[in-house]
Order: sequence, then structure tokens, then C-alpha cells
Amino acid sequence: MVDFLDEGADIDHQDGFEELIATVAAIHTSPTRWLQHTAETMSPWRLASAANSPAPAWVRAPAAWRELLQLTAAAHGDDHVPLGHLDLKTDHCRRRPDKRLALIDAETLRPDLTGLPDLITLAYLAQVNGRALSPRWTRQAYRRHTNDLGAQWSDADLVRALIAFAEATGLTSLRGVDQ
Repeated sequence: MVDFLDEGADIDHQDGFEELIATVAAIHTSPTRWLQHTAETMSPWRLASAANSPAPAWVRAPAAWRELLQLTAAAHGDDHVPLGHLDLKTDHCRRRPDKRLALIDAETLRPDLTGLPDLITLAYLAQVNGRALSPRWTRQAYRRHTNDLGAQWSDADLVRALIAFAEATGLTSLRGVDQ
């Protein structure tokens, strides 16, 4: 929760956009920094639990979903809660009084999707409104930031996870982030 923030964050240049990626990576890896009572409360959504449960009804290809969960667990660990599905928009990037970037309007965040939908959205945002940051650059920046925060993604496994996510969910475009 943050107070009302009226100052927008400029993400129209590479440094600003990389700060957005770093903020998203911090959210995706936040379960490693949760207090014990939060981690215990969220334990039903751990990857180890999800891997031993049937695929959600909205998943079109359960085998691809299992591959996605396995790849995510290999990168983050079995105890990881796969947070994702931020409502990423330029208008939702704001500055705190201390000038750090904050994301607002994130009530869509879910503990069952992984961060891959957000990475796909980042690749899209990197190409609109005059931005010309390549999807590959976006993926590499995301991987670097998540790994700096404790994940262990290889580039090949991150691409495999993106493809598995698309197959599992019926997503028709990865916005080039798999290239």
C-alpha cells in the first residue's frame, strides 16, 4: 500500500524503463523477503503445492503448465510463491517522495500465475509510445534483475518458460520476448 502519488515516473528512456523492470523483478521475487507469518499464510500457493495439484481449470495444456511450474521452481525454489499479473501501464508508474519508482493499481496481482505475463507486458510496453527497446533487451534486463534478487534463471530456461506459459494458457503472442 502506498499513499496517493501524483508524480508520474518517466519510463520513456532506457534508464527509466530499466527501473520499471527492476521494480517488477523486486515484486516477483518478494516472497524470498516476506516475514515468516506472511510466508506461512501464503504457503498454499507455493510452487511445491501447485506442482502436486491439478492444473487450474483455465489452463488449456496441463503438461505445458507443469513444465512452466518446474522451470519456475528451478529458478526460484519449490517454496516460491509465483506472484504475477500486475496491471502494468505507463500511468501506473509513479514517483514516491524519495524519487523511487512505485507501481499503483496492482490489485490484479495473483499468487498463481508466475511473473511471465508481466514480462510479456513489459516487452509490449518497451515498444510503444515512442520507446524502441527490444524484447530481447527487456528479457535480459528482467533476468538480470530477478537473478540479482535471488532467482537463478538461465536465458534458455526463461525462454522455455515463456513458451510453456503461452502454450498452457493459449496466449497467441509473446511480443517477441521469446526471441
